Amino acid sequence: MKRSNVRNRREALQWSVGALTAAFAVGAEGATGEDRAADPSRREAGPDPRPAAPRPWLRRFFRTYALESGESRMEQLPIAPASAEAQQLLREPAARVTLGGMAANFRIDWHVANQPTLLVPIEGVLYVRTTDEREYELVPGDVLRAEDLTGRGHVSGAGAPGCFLIQVQLPTPPGGIPPQRA
Repeated sequence: MKRSNVRNRREALQWSVGALTAAFAVGAEGATGEDRAADPSRREAGPDPRPAAPRPWLRRFFRTYALESGESRMEQLPIAPASAEAQQLLREPAARVTLGGMAANFRIDWHVANQPTLLVPIEGVLYVRTTDEREYELVPGDVLRAEDLTGRGHVSGAGAPGCFLIQVQLPTPPGGIPPQRA
């Protein structure tokens, strides 16, 4: 894969993360109806004039990928501001969505992702280890895009409290996702 294609793919993923952050921000309307009802002077005031304090559900975004050597790596991508292009990328249909759980300290030995997959832990700890022996613990608020479709893959499982997560399998692009250079 050309270096520019890798950079463009990374930028596209960063835009996607920014769109996720904007789309799922909590508290964007300011005060709740209960807050307005408690203060009679605000009952008919309309939207809260105070600036909203966004509390995005997305704190960190990671990506696993395969190198040409077959080794796997994981990187944390910055969460960039949303853009129209990012929102368009998020409209890609999911091939399959699965909810599932894993018992405490459960492990799945070395494996590759069978197609690009978003993993979103919603309770507990998702554990991932790459071939460089780096270990990661993802918690609610984290999202992992698994793209290591070739090579040795990664080990995954649950941390000490177990894990309940959403898996969103995305369509594999024509020709797959080629390995990247180190």
